[in-house]
Amino acid sequence: MCVYILGELEDYWRRKRVLQTPTEIVEVLKVLIFHNEVQDPLVFDGLNRQMVSIEVFRKKHVLVFISGLDSIRDEVRLLQSIYVGLQDDPRELKGYRKEDFKILWIPIVDEWTLLHKAEFDNLKLEMPWYVVEYFYPLAGIRLIREDLNYKNKPIVPVLNPQGRVVNYNAMHMIFVWGIDAFPFRPNDDEALTQKWNWFWAEMKKVYPRLQDIIKGDTFIFIYGGNDQKWTQDFALAIEKIKRHEIIRRADAVIEHFHFGKEDKRIVPRFWIGIESLFANMIQKKHKDPTIDEIKSLLCLKQDQPGWVLLSKGPNVKLLGRGDQMYATAVDFDIWKEKVLEKAGFDVAFKEYYERKRREFPVACANMQLANYPADILDPIYCPDSQCGRSMEIASVSYKCCHGHTHQNVDAPAESGVVQIEKRS
Repeated sequence: MCVYILGELEDYWRRKRVLQTPTEIVEVLKVLIFHNEVQDPLVFDGLNRQMVSIEVFRKKHVLVFISGLDSIRDEVRLLQSIYVGLQDDPRELKGYRKEDFKILWIPIVDEWTLLHKAEFDNLKLEMPWYVVEYFYPLAGIRLIREDLNYKNKPIVPVLNPQGRVVNYNAMHMIFVWGIDAFPFRPNDDEALTQKWNWFWAEMKKVYPRLQDIIKGDTFIFIYGGNDQKWTQDFALAIEKIKRHEIIRRADAVIEHFHFGKEDKRIVPRFWIGIESLFANMIQKKHKDPTIDEIKSLLCLKQDQPGWVLLSKGPNVKLLGRGDQMYATAVDFDIWKEKVLEKAGFDVAFKEYYERKRREFPVACANMQLANYPADILDPIYCPDSQCGRSMEIASVSYKCCHGHTHQNVDAPAESGVVQIEKRS
């Protein structure tokens, strides 16, 4: 008996050393999951529905989904959207390739009853990623609880190719940001949170009550523009969505705020603040990462019929043209089921919006600045992520047609050459 206990202790400390001083992801996964007598560790490949070697994780980043079997449908839907996002463009972000990221589910079950096995099989069918199949005591369960801080609630620690834990639980940031949280480091969450601080700061200056509206997880559409019919139509479309049975079943709360409706005087004050902020940023030696979002908003200011920002609490999810956002909203019956299938209303809305916007003709991006620094010839680049060309200068206005001619923006772009024009 003493020899058995001593052997267990030695095995525990051996596994702990591997986890605490890791050198390779596969070795770390082995000590977390498999017993020593398992010579060829296998995991279930949910995409191809077959068992494969654990070697599929070598040199990969792994999102380790650790959970029980009960009440994890929301987490599964969330990770389904992450799985899809890892297949989508752009293929590389922030120096990381999406194809190098894999998802692995480790179910935590103390005793495998027939009921547990049936529930496991049902859940496994919903997962296109990798799954650990075992019906015996998990070899590294103590390490999972002690070192990965599993407390019987779903977590998603992120391990790098060396097996080091770079994020002990990415679950919250994935819930908030979805695939935008890629590559799921703690500082990615911080950067995303701070990315739109400038917008809220300027908004609260002119409309202090806004801070009460953006609390919690409420989805809010903030929109502005001079086209009265469009603002009324957009408000009606959002009202129709928020009262829909699908939204109630998804436990989503949706509000909308027509910026400037109550007091039109706040509108010019807001834009003066944004333009001044932009002018200050472009004079800095080091580029501020928020400048692209500011450019996007300033270009949308010129658009007809208006602009729309979708936020979940203070976390901005989407900024877009008014006509395209309206078209997405009125098509709700087409994509409504996606609200339940995806990781939430914002994910479903954004996915359909990205499809819908491709149906619209290409429009020039225009930016007019009232408060502009003296060095007017500094290059300003188009905020459209599909473009990025240098914008034309027309007095204190910038314009980019994404490679198309001014007369016919629907024509396909033949080159990236943009003529620069200065007007007095």
